[in-house]
Amino acid sequence: MVSPSRADAPIGVLLFNLGGPSTLADVEPFLINLFSDRDIIELPLGALLQPIVARIIAKSRGPSVRENYRRIGGGSPQLRLTEDQARALEARLNRGGLHVRTFIAMRYWQPTTDQALEAMASAGISRVVTLTMFPHYSQATTGSSALFLLRAVPPAYAAAGATATAVRPRAGRRPASLASSRSALARRGRDSTASTSCLSSGSAGIDSSFVCFRRARP
Repeated sequence: MVSPSRADAPIGVLLFNLGGPSTLADVEPFLINLFSDRDIIELPLGALLQPIVARIIAKSRGPSVRENYRRIGGGSPQLRLTEDQARALEARLNRGGLHVRTFIAMRYWQPTTDQALEAMASAGISRVVTLTMFPHYSQATTGSSALFLLRAVPPAYAAAGATATAVRPRAGRRPASLASSRSALARRGRDSTASTSCLSSGSAGIDSSFVCFRRARP
């Protein structure tokens, strides 16, 4: 459950990334998670059979994928790199006068979205903005992560009266396009029924997807 709202409570910045197997033993479970997601690929025979088909694919592809990860050290470096980025982002934003804590949600491995939400709830976070680490928008990457987050929000936050809003400005490379996207996000974040505005962020040349949710005023 979310802790009572505090004026000094930090804003949560949730970084989306794909995730990857930490060890060679994690390869097949990771592939099962990947191929079980119907937002990324709809395997034949429907949703009920997709997990079974996903296991078959993971079993057949496991040896070659394991060999690839063995060649780069025995696991994916993505979590370590994302943690480095999260720490650097948190430090930079806090130096700029914000009060921010960063969290990570890997779509197909750990830390999972549910784990990230529990960590934010335990930290008393009631204002969250997501930041995609994918290089461009796709329904199979940022889209799937955002949809999964919106499905997962209620168990962790609904009891505390949180509200969820999805905002997806598709920023282009031109400065005018980026400024327009930032303005749209800022307008959407300023809601008279909400305790505070959402944090806006973005980078030139990156299509960003944001899911802001925060506790409403009583």
